[in-house]
Amino acid sequence: MKQEPKHINDYFEGKRSFNNELKVREYFTDDDIHEQVDDVVGEQWGNYSPTEEERNPKLKYLFYELQYKINAEKEQKRIKIRKMVSRFMQVAAIVVPVVLFLGYNLGWLQGTNGYAEQIEVHSPPGTRARFILPDGSTGWMAGGSTLKYPVRFDGDRVVEMAGEVFFDVEKDRNHPFIVKLPDYEVKVLGTQFNVLNYPTDSISEVVVASGRVEVADSYGTYSKVLHPNKMLELNKNRQQIQISEVNAESYTSWIEGRLEFNNDNLYEVVQKIERFYDVDVELNIDGLEDQLFRAKVNIGNLRELLRYMRLTMPIKWSMEQARKDNNGTITKRKLTIEKK
Repeated sequence: MKQEPKHINDYFEGKRSFNNELKVREYFTDDDIHEQVDDVVGEQWGNYSPTEEERNPKLKYLFYELQYKINAEKEQKRIKIRKMVSRFMQVAAIVVPVVLFLGYNLGWLQGTNGYAEQIEVHSPPGTRARFILPDGSTGWMAGGSTLKYPVRFDGDRVVEMAGEVFFDVEKDRNHPFIVKLPDYEVKVLGTQFNVLNYPTDSISEVVVASGRVEVADSYGTYSKVLHPNKMLELNKNRQQIQISEVNAESYTSWIEGRLEFNNDNLYEVVQKIERFYDVDVELNIDGLEDQLFRAKVNIGNLRELLRYMRLTMPIKWSMEQARKDNNGTITKRKLTIEKK
């Protein structure tokens, strides 16, 4: 059913009654009217006319930062999603209109040239976050990931990342898109690919979904061209690479809300559980280190995943819920997986 966007327009105009605020929050948590809300907010953005003092293209920082926050997805209970989006909506509806007009004078974004040159966004553990880059390229960040990029691309389109990020790059033959990592860089003109590179992991991966990708190390010892369904693995401790044929969809299914395990050992399974479900995991599995696991599950139902694991492996598990101590510090849920 078509919704009346008047409440959102009123909010931007400063008419912020309690009832209006509740209605606006409801809009931003209703998937059925996502496109309408997007259109209304986009129109408000387009109608904004800054003064000469405020006119600076780097104000787009605010738009991209806001867009990141609104698109951050909590992949556990829906009530948690609603609470998080509500907090972001408060930022969108109350803080941002003020910042758009006063940000320059307040100096929030000031750097060496008056404004910050780089945007850095984070996807907390247990979430996925969609992003849009200044050139129109898009992608997704998995939990615990960071992406850093300039407000505007001048020349080559260079970004930095840590964690796991899927890129869908706009084609531009004159301006290569480059992902810089500590041990190597990925260079493309326009394609889709997934990069896994958590600082704490000894293995880094590049998987190509479409197009062509060039991977070259930071020391000039190798340069490899990868085509669709090819994966390059780097052992960071040994600085050794391996290229193999894979099903790229298995490595990118997380952007669509699915996890696929293809003969993963328990340590690899636990890594994904911690990043996509925001829990601490304790393993007590002596003798099961080489046990392999295959499954396809929807992100958001941890118990379903644990049930599959228990059906195919001799394990048992217990969950300790999150709690707050006397100092107000919240301890995350703790999952213990043990050998039967």
